[in-house]
Amino acid sequence: MNLRIFKWLHRTGKQGEKLYRVNDVVVYGCSEVCSVMRIGTPDFLDGGTEYYYLQPLCCKGTTLYVKTENPKKRIVRKIMSGPNAEKLLAGIPKLKSLYNEDERQRQKEYAEVLHSCEFEKWLQMWKGIKEEKRRRLAHVKKLGISDEQNLKKVEASLLAETAEIFQISLEQAEDRLNGALIEG
Repeated sequence: MNLRIFKWLHRTGKQGEKLYRVNDVVVYGCSEVCSVMRIGTPDFLDGGTEYYYLQPLCCKGTTLYVKTENPKKRIVRKIMSGPNAEKLLAGIPKLKSLYNEDERQRQKEYAEVLHSCEFEKWLQMWKGIKEEKRRRLAHVKKLGISDEQNLKKVEASLLAETAEIFQISLEQAEDRLNGALIEG
């Protein structure tokens, strides 16, 4: 089993109340779509600190251990609901794209967007890079390496969550996103 331990402390509404339950599907960090497998203290740790045992849906042999209390470093959120996702995908043509002409500023903005764990911001970034790629292809130019890397990262995040929301394959999720962009 491949173990990756991440310490993430999150806010709880009431003392001791858990934000997530076993079998909840969450987005962890930048892009990991995970299932909450159990809540408890891992065998290899002493003490009473409880952790969420998260299993990334893409990597069945991996377990992420995330503290259940005290938010600070990592973002965990439930995946978006189907109706909210439908609304956002339908709005892609009108959605403001994010692509700053200043490469340094753009890279900084993209790093913030990727770590924001916000589906709508991911869509804006994805749309901005896809539009720039289309513009460059029209002039027989390639997208820059950093933009290609960022496109892959944001697509991975969007596809994983979209596939889980609608219970479809990654390929179908990609078709759905690209179809929504083309309609615009």
